Amino acid sequence: MPPIGLQGYWRGLRILNQASSAWLEMLGERSYMHLDMLVIQKPYRGQGLMTALMSSLVDQCRGMNSVLTLETQNKANLPKYERYGFQVIHQHPIPNSSLIQYGMCLDPEVLGE
Repeated sequence: MPPIGLQGYWRGLRILNQASSAWLEMLGERSYMHLDMLVIQKPYRGQGLMTALMSSLVDQCRGMNSVLTLETQNKANLPKYERYGFQVIHQHPIPNSSLIQYGMCLDPEVLGE
């Protein structure tokens, strides 16, 4: 992957500052874990690392009856998380960009588990 350069880095920071996790307030008093960032570098993809990490997190949250949340700005990531039971429950257009932040949630109660 080529370096993004200083301009790309600053652009990324500006976009990140426009993202919002305010949607998490809709969970009220529910106990939740929030997956902040998950990146599998290209050389390590296809080895089951995401499955191992996500399966462990999902199992822990289900065992504690906690909600598991995450956010992504990459629409192509949605099916990757949906396969674990996550649902998009919030969409936040990021100002001054074409990106949308998708708030996703895996809730054992909502899923009837």
